[in-house]
Amino acid sequence: MSTSMQNHYDILGVSRNASTLDIKGAYSRILQSNHPERTGLHGPSAKTQADKLIRAANAAWAVLSNPITKEMYDRTLPPKMPWSQYATSPSGGLGARPPSPSKARADEPRLTDNHSHSEVKGKEAEFRTMKTSAGTLVNIKISNWRLDILFSKKFRFINDVSELSDPTKTSDIVSFEIGLERDKNANEVCDPTINELTIKVQEVPGKLHISNIQTIFRELSARTTSLIITLTATNMPWLIQRTLPWEFGFEFDMNNQFATINRQRATCMIFSVEEPPLEVQTGRGIGTPEHVLKEDELKANAWCVLGDDRLCTVMYGSGRVEMWGLVAVGYRKGARLGAFV
Repeated sequence: MSTSMQNHYDILGVSRNASTLDIKGAYSRILQSNHPERTGLHGPSAKTQADKLIRAANAAWAVLSNPITKEMYDRTLPPKMPWSQYATSPSGGLGARPPSPSKARADEPRLTDNHSHSEVKGKEAEFRTMKTSAGTLVNIKISNWRLDILFSKKFRFINDVSELSDPTKTSDIVSFEIGLERDKNANEVCDPTINELTIKVQEVPGKLHISNIQTIFRELSARTTSLIITLTATNMPWLIQRTLPWEFGFEFDMNNQFATINRQRATCMIFSVEEPPLEVQTGRGIGTPEHVLKEDELKANAWCVLGDDRLCTVMYGSGRVEMWGLVAVGYRKGARLGAFV
């Protein structure tokens, strides 16, 4: 069968339920078995066929190795056969808005003040807040994850955390939405001293490592804003920075672009330890922050020109691990921000 008629899983010879390690192993075997030093001995036709297979395998690996692009690609495939519905596979990974959380039971106990439970699907997300000299610190516990989220004084935390991921299906992806309000009078607005957001991961399932971060900072009305944070952990023994806590800080709000004035808008940021494919770096196809905002509740249909700010690399941790960053600011043409309420 021609590779053009096969999906990425077929090309690598793995099932759609294969783990990242299985996918990587299949990809490595294809590269090794079709290396020019081996195929060159069998004539030009064999070399041409091997080159085609390597290009197809590279394209498959670029999509399936990244939870952002894999989640979106899986949605383009036909539904699985009924007998595979019980197989274990991730849900709600990066690059997509996870299912809406289910309502909590009426008799379910809820903490008050700085102790609360969000209405979630699966285990509850318990959080506690504390004001610090730098901003607001939110300690969140979801399933086997425990995180400290620090917001600068540019934003007010409105005591709302909703879990969006489903811990009954996967524990290596966690996603949650936080309600925020801007504080336009804060000194931090004019004279910033810290990152708008700092994520410190205290606990993750098993011996996994953080591989991807995605944020969507959405403004659908003049006062209501929300920040969706999605973290993915994978088995990456090659990482230098292996110990917890894992800490990463950055600016998540680029919504105040000229083109977005008084429009419904959102900033999507994606950070990954894996270098994104060239087409993703240039804003094309599945896995780009533009595609995320197009599929998001915002349904963005126009984009701000960010120039060199769209792609960056940053270093973090004592081991100086490189992280690739992509950002897009999208808005809805004709969709104005609602009046202040």
